[in-house]
Amino acid sequence: TILTENIDVLHNMAKALMKWETIDRSQIDDLMAGREPKPLPDINSGSGSKTDYTGQDQGNKPNLVKPAGQL
Repeated sequence: TILTENIDVLHNMAKALMKWETIDRSQIDDLMAGREPKPLPDINSGSGSKTDYTGQDQGNKPNLVKPAGQL
């Protein structure tokens, strides 16, 4: 089967996913070609503030308005 024929790629892909949690197309291309995948650049480096996965700044809470019946 395709998995047993490419067992080395499968194991290397699992290692990359354990290391980075996600991998992109260029990393998959490297793995499929038998090369060591390159780490992705840190998108938060030098930004001064960290954001969570929703894009909200972790240091600032959103300005929420209460529903009309709960003023």
